[in-house]
Amino acid sequence: MRLKLLNGAPLCEHLDFDNESLLDAAECKRFSARARDVRSTEEEVTPKWRDISLKNARLHTGWSQLYLPGSGMPGAHGYYSFAVPGIEESSALPHCDTKNLDTTLALDEDHSAADDYLQHSLVFYDTLMSSQVVQDVLEDNTVNSSSFLTTSFGATSSGTSSPSPMDSHVLMLQVPSAMAVTPLGSLPNAQHLRSIYPQTPTPNFLCALMTAPERREVFVRKGGYRMDLWEVTVGDDTRASFKITFWMRPPRELHNEQSHAQVQLLQTLERLQIGNILLLRNIALTSFRDTVYGQSLNTAITRARTKADDSYFSVVGVQGTGVHPRQELRELEKDTETWNIFLQAFARFQAMDQGEKVSYYKVAGIHGVPFGQWDGEAGVEGQEMMGYCPHVSNMFGPWHRPYLALFEQILHDRAVDIAKEYPIGEARDKAMTIADKVRLPYWDWAIDPPNSEEGCMPASLRRRMATVTFPNGTTGNIANPLYRYDFHPLVYDDFAPLSEFQFKNWNHTIRFPVDGFALNATSRNEAANERIGKQQPNNRDMLYKLLTMYQAYNQVSNKANGGTIGNFETLHDGLHNVFGLGHMGIVEVSAFDPVFWFHHANMDRIFALYQYRYPDTWVEDAAQVKGTFAVAKGAMEGPKSPLAPFHMNALGDMWTATTSRNWTSFGYTYPELMSSPSNLTFTATLNKLYKPSTQGIGNSTNTTIPAPGVGSGGNTNITTKAIDWLCQVKMPTDIQISYSVRAFLGEPDADPKNWPTDPNYVGQLASMSSPRMSSDVIVTGNIVLTERLAQKHQSGELKSLDKEEVAAYLKANFSWRIQALDYSEIPRNKPPAGLNVTVFNVPVSIPKSDDEVPTWDGEVEYNHDIEGNPPVYDGPGPDGTNSTTPADESAGHFDASAGGWVWNNVTRIETEIVTKYITIGADATPAPEVQPSTTAALDVVEKPLPSSVDIGTRTKFMTSVVIEYATVIGKL
Repeated sequence: MRLKLLNGAPLCEHLDFDNESLLDAAECKRFSARARDVRSTEEEVTPKWRDISLKNARLHTGWSQLYLPGSGMPGAHGYYSFAVPGIEESSALPHCDTKNLDTTLALDEDHSAADDYLQHSLVFYDTLMSSQVVQDVLEDNTVNSSSFLTTSFGATSSGTSSPSPMDSHVLMLQVPSAMAVTPLGSLPNAQHLRSIYPQTPTPNFLCALMTAPERREVFVRKGGYRMDLWEVTVGDDTRASFKITFWMRPPRELHNEQSHAQVQLLQTLERLQIGNILLLRNIALTSFRDTVYGQSLNTAITRARTKADDSYFSVVGVQGTGVHPRQELRELEKDTETWNIFLQAFARFQAMDQGEKVSYYKVAGIHGVPFGQWDGEAGVEGQEMMGYCPHVSNMFGPWHRPYLALFEQILHDRAVDIAKEYPIGEARDKAMTIADKVRLPYWDWAIDPPNSEEGCMPASLRRRMATVTFPNGTTGNIANPLYRYDFHPLVYDDFAPLSEFQFKNWNHTIRFPVDGFALNATSRNEAANERIGKQQPNNRDMLYKLLTMYQAYNQVSNKANGGTIGNFETLHDGLHNVFGLGHMGIVEVSAFDPVFWFHHANMDRIFALYQYRYPDTWVEDAAQVKGTFAVAKGAMEGPKSPLAPFHMNALGDMWTATTSRNWTSFGYTYPELMSSPSNLTFTATLNKLYKPSTQGIGNSTNTTIPAPGVGSGGNTNITTKAIDWLCQVKMPTDIQISYSVRAFLGEPDADPKNWPTDPNYVGQLASMSSPRMSSDVIVTGNIVLTERLAQKHQSGELKSLDKEEVAAYLKANFSWRIQALDYSEIPRNKPPAGLNVTVFNVPVSIPKSDDEVPTWDGEVEYNHDIEGNPPVYDGPGPDGTNSTTPADESAGHFDASAGGWVWNNVTRIETEIVTKYITIGADATPAPEVQPSTTAALDVVEKPLPSSVDIGTRTKFMTSVVIEYATVIGKL
């Protein structure tokens, strides 16, 4: 078949439908018949020359990745697709200027431009893959590489003859039924392509060759080898002079698939003649200097990625909408329109099928359970009972950045889905603009609460229901997606490895339950809010010190590397521990609670604030004191180490601490950093956010030393010298359970459950741990006493602020206690090995202006005689009770000789055995090959073990369960 080309693209009346000019293919015969039937019909505007029946079961794709913003999941509605025959069928096509589609670079006149152009093109060739996948069932359900070359489709080109005078290899037209083609005139412009980078459309074209193929030899600077680049110019009835490139990479080995595919492509290109009609498949669109062009893709890479489950998910954050700030949760709620779409998007994210790779369930599971691979990243042998998340590690901050970006990326996708449901026109345009700026908000638990009645925990996290306005304009109530996550369904076996807890029986997330081991446990959000409020002043004070007193990144970022002032991870741990034995309090299940994401967005913000203040320090190599699912314990990890399982692209390249260092590369920033403030302005911002009301206390002639702008304001009598009082805590990071060291100014309540809200409570240093996580690291941190001492002085309880008077007061009134996650006490006379608490003071210079920060400017003085008033253990409390007895619901106790928490599950194991025998059935002795059920309900615990079960069988099954349990908690 030939085209008679005059000027521009061919028109249907120029086509020759004589039988001798047609290929011997059924599609072309149908093409001919249809063209004759409609040639005289003026109302028909579809170009007949390209109206081959390609619409049937068109691909729901057109992009270079499996899931993208605004797309639905497989089987859902709302796919983006450029690859449809007709602009009216493509809601994703922008109304844009296409004048720059004609590629006319004068490469011979500007060698530097040519080099830049070719290198730019090569990057796309190497990194982009096609998503226009049509499976070849004869070839293990992948796409045969030859189908990506030019006009051929199928494993070989010898199966169809043609009366065409040209070689049959060239113009064989075997069109798959599940394919769509795109008019050249429907392509977006360069600006749009840049806005959606790194995604790009990969459409198919049915077009005519307008110029003979031109070969260039290109020297690849990176790698130092040469490649052949072939360029052709094509056109159709909608546009002319569109340039497409084909790369010929030297094969890595002879006679491989890549070499064979390129030989086929080369033969095709060499035989092409002007006027040939070509079916060009999977052409990636890109731009250079505001010019759009296309290129065929790397066939070897494409073939390797064509299985749907084989493609790596590209974690890119939110791209193509600009860099927008993550807002504080309470500030976002004030923006009612954005809040409305955000809530619905969060709910829709949670509602996704739990089996989907990018479902809320699967994404939350990356952090812990269900243990296993995500996105193809295998685990380390022997560490399968862990999640991917690194703790007590220099990778703690960098790892969570792409993790949050992944969550935000999917959340934004759901927001776009909702916006597209608004009526076409102004309403939808406005909704799309709002959706573009949807980002994951953060919860700033360190700031003084904006509303004292609301408390530190936003009310939006504590309401069971939420009111939203749907795209159709109606208003209604939905279950508040920020309140909890409902499992649909609860998969017992996914949580069974955490056998010491009840998560396998709770069908939704729970916060701070009274009884963390009860089947019917309930959330206590108001009680958690009260505890967070009591901890907030010390959180604020410590965060302020960590952001304004320099420590290198490896020291300040985590618990492993010896920061002496404190570190961000212990602050992080304290917030988790507030939620007790609920999901948020346990490492492996914490990410299922929606509050996890707002807490960690704030942690990422804290890291970003630190990075902005100290831009020259970043991750350095360090040994991993804990292993993860993907990283062996003891491995050296550093700035270039992969942050498994997060891939940057579909080729499998992983994010690293280096590549994730710039948070804006994920499409977000934070309000404090939007304007790239100067150092002075940024310091003033930190002072406004977190500066303590009292930064130091003076001598006997002064009262407290308030921060500038507080109290007397510009009073020139305020001294610039004061004393800062703290208690230093050294504690082992792991005792097989999360725990805290709590400080008091006065005797704490006899009941440990009341310690977090005790009037004398000052603050804590916390460590989040797990029976499956172990390390021998001693972490150092501080609890600030200065502000509470000032309050004691103002109330008259502390008569003087003279250093000696303060020391005497502390010796009489300072107390500390150790408390496990279940709110039982770990006795101080048998503390975890290495734990030590010491009060110290240090001279501090108070800043004179709001753009300065206080500095420690003298020797630290340790007060070893301030011991902390240990209680009388094993004696009655004030009400006649033993104040050191752990809470009744405790699953175990601290064993000093073992150096950690011993999970006391003897009764629970016996109960589980009884239940399993009942499940096995009746009073019959179980057969030897029968194994204990892993899905037995625990609602029959009061039933006795059947008398017919002999002692030997009972012992065998008890041993089996004990071994199974010991393996789970890492004690075997």
